[in-house]
Amino acid sequence: MKRPLRKTSLAGVLWVLLWAVAPAFGSDLKSDFDGNGVVDLNDFFLFTEYFGKSTGQPGVDAKFDVIGDGRIDQSDFFIFAQNFGVRANAQAQAPAGPRWTFLYVADYPANGVSVMDSATNLVLSYMPFRGPTGIAVSSDQRTTYVVDAFTFLVLRDDFNVDYTLPLFSGAKVALSPDNRRAFVTQEAANNVLFIDLEKKAVSDTVAVGQGPFGIAVSPDGGSLYVVNTRSGNGSLSIIDVRTKTVRDSLQLDTAPGLIVISPDGRWGFLNSSIGGRISILDLTTNRIVGTIQTGGEEVYGMGFSPDGKRLYAAATGKIVVIDPERNLIVDRINVADNTGPLCVSPDGSRIYVSAFSFTGGGAGIYIVDLATRKVLGRIRGFAFPMDLAFRSALSDVPASRRTKPAAAGPPTGWMERERTWRPDIEK
Repeated sequence: MKRPLRKTSLAGVLWVLLWAVAPAFGSDLKSDFDGNGVVDLNDFFLFTEYFGKSTGQPGVDAKFDVIGDGRIDQSDFFIFAQNFGVRANAQAQAPAGPRWTFLYVADYPANGVSVMDSATNLVLSYMPFRGPTGIAVSSDQRTTYVVDAFTFLVLRDDFNVDYTLPLFSGAKVALSPDNRRAFVTQEAANNVLFIDLEKKAVSDTVAVGQGPFGIAVSPDGGSLYVVNTRSGNGSLSIIDVRTKTVRDSLQLDTAPGLIVISPDGRWGFLNSSIGGRISILDLTTNRIVGTIQTGGEEVYGMGFSPDGKRLYAAATGKIVVIDPERNLIVDRINVADNTGPLCVSPDGSRIYVSAFSFTGGGAGIYIVDLATRKVLGRIRGFAFPMDLAFRSALSDVPASRRTKPAAAGPPTGWMERERTWRPDIEK
């Protein structure tokens, strides 16, 4: 059983030191104290329990004396830190199937997409894009699609850009169930692009309302639901994918920006920036049939559990847990002062949510354990992520792509920042 994260002064000091020296990418797993195949946060807290002790003391396990000098001290810690994030003989020992789970974070103000290892919560790679706001991952987990302000980018599983397409004002992206098409909202152009992913080209453009942002596809692939943010207090355009026409439009009064659709295809749920309500859309009649009052001032990110039995919504500093069958709130989890986009881990055990604390250190990605209803920790270094998405992979981030955001200093031109990532920019 994993131990909960605890706030102790010793753990805090060691955590700061850990970030100063980790990660290094070797193969020695003497620091994998719990034997789960990766040196992670659980090993870190096991180590802090014995830090400062000697191997001769009662109850002290000698395995924490990494260098074998009889003392569990700073020397052992630096060896541990150098192995933080390392996996045990990954290629030889890992079972068949996906072995890594990465979290992609589109940080709009920071102008980049970060890739995190969800096992260690370390940022392994950083891709400099221009105001990224949308991410989608193919069902086979091989391809990641990113929308920034001016570009539709297709990333291969080796973390290199396959190809790009120009956009006028990109916002969000959704994929057809067969993954043959992508649909991109263009907020300033007031339209939705149909992109043929096999031909690598835009095939159609459909005009919608003012300021289209959030977009979702029905499970059967026949309908698109587009949230228009500047049509009064919001509107919803419903597109027939086959005919490429808007077959219905609804005027809304809650100023929504996003929509999620239940896995069974029966319901749509729209967030709000007015009144803290979630509007419930009947996808059979395409009419709003009810609302869920969250108790907050606004609702931002939403996401379903893998089994579809729970809907999670970020509502003014809390995670609201909803039973979508009864449309009832069954739990509330305190996170911070403000909460934004969220993403549920593939195993359904955790939520990663962009949040801000006025008294607790500002912005970050907060990790919420759904079993204990506790915030496990916060990952700093983010300004305001606009989208998060998980991807499972058979291979780790290659050494050539293990990069971090540039340190503070004179601004670097976009051309220089993107040369190593974008095939369409002449080198």
